[in-house]
Amino acid sequence: MLKNHENHVNIEIQQRACEFLEILDPKWDQERNGIFEPMPFKGDENMLVDAKDRAALDDDEGENQLLFGFDGDANKANGQ
Repeated sequence: MLKNHENHVNIEIQQRACEFLEILDPKWDQERNGIFEPMPFKGDENMLVDAKDRAALDDDEGENQLLFGFDGDANKANGQ
């Protein structure tokens, strides 16, 4: 399947196919497990999401609530 994408017109698909084909080469057998281990994330997980989509814990109800209204208007959410 990967071989079919080595010459794909989309350069991103072509690049990933070539990378995976290389890492599947037997010369990488000893290192492969370490290469595919998840990298630890250091930072605020909310930095990966737009502010309008972030969830905040509502202390009163104990459920996740959106910080902003469904239309993403921060002024409405802040009572302005």
